[in-house]
Amino acid sequence: MALPKVLVLVLAGGKGKRLELLTEQRAKPAVPFAGVYRLIDFPLSNCQHSSIADVWVSEQYQPQSVNEHLANGRPWDLDRTSGGLMMLPPFQGSERGGFTEGTADGLWRQSELIRQFAPDALVVVSADAVYKLDYREVVDAHLASGAEVTMVTTEVEADDASRYGIVEVDGDRVTSYAYKPDEPATTTATNEVFVFSPGPTLDRLDALGEEAGEDGLEDLGDHLLPAQTKDGVARAYPLNGYWRDVGTIESYWRTHREFLDEEPPLDLDDPDWPVHTRGGRHSAARVLDDGQIENSLLSGGTRISGNVRGSVLSPGVIVERGATVVDSVLLPGVRVRSGATVTRAVLDDNVEIGAGATVGGDGEITLVGREAKVAEGAELAAGARYPDPED
Repeated sequence: MALPKVLVLVLAGGKGKRLELLTEQRAKPAVPFAGVYRLIDFPLSNCQHSSIADVWVSEQYQPQSVNEHLANGRPWDLDRTSGGLMMLPPFQGSERGGFTEGTADGLWRQSELIRQFAPDALVVVSADAVYKLDYREVVDAHLASGAEVTMVTTEVEADDASRYGIVEVDGDRVTSYAYKPDEPATTTATNEVFVFSPGPTLDRLDALGEEAGEDGLEDLGDHLLPAQTKDGVARAYPLNGYWRDVGTIESYWRTHREFLDEEPPLDLDDPDWPVHTRGGRHSAARVLDDGQIENSLLSGGTRISGNVRGSVLSPGVIVERGATVVDSVLLPGVRVRSGATVTRAVLDDNVEIGAGATVGGDGEITLVGREAKVAEGAELAAGARYPDPED
């Protein structure tokens, strides 16, 4: 059975005023995050891992900052002959041309293009949050429900709830929607990921646009989502994992602090769901509270809690608390467990040195082969080869 035809529309045109100086000369989706990423990397990586190849990016404010980062879409596997990445700048030439005045207005302006594409489901996402989500799972739930819109939801702090669209739910049915209410009824917020049934939604937008007249459609939460909720055609899809909106300076700073923990809330280098970005495949190197570095080279994705001296660490290397690495070369994915010591050694890809083990020493160079595991408390003498090539 063929997969549903899915189109993702990334809303990347807003000014992002709440990020103040950070968005004076760049669009909000192009704001850097966690050292090497941009905010738009998160929805685009979600698209890739969800096996969705048709991604349109609606841009307006400071578009060059988004264009320079996205280029042809290659890091997210969107550089395709058919489909792939398409940029949607403001345009002229039809009655729907002109500058966008809100997210719902932007959707209305692109509606003819969406109708021509004829997707089974339209996923509309913002680019100012940090999270991982399989969009195709949400699409499948949406199509099975028969809803006109599925709102992905998350729980937020009570004192922060007025920044979001707030919903009340009965089972999976959304019974009430309020856009940035002064007195939120719940702490269940929409996290700016929506799956729409394109035909009914675009028809509704046309009707709402006529009713709104000169006031316009504004944002999705002003007219469209309340109308769908009132008519009983809105469903909720809870995201139980990590999600953070970073649309204010306070939340941007606070979210960065969470990624300084020894076990960050998201593994940005997870081999099953890495976050991709232009120019690199790994997150920034991290030196944690007990980490000590001297005269060494650290690559992206390394995590250091131990003592590293005179060594070269390749991407994804982890040196745990209490471990020591001296005058060695560690290739990608090596993990040196707590209390282990590695001296004058070369460790090949994905080697694991067990807790309290001793590898190498003064003398000839010790070599440990690809994906080998040195047992806890084991000792490999200087000059050893492990596994022994003669075995």
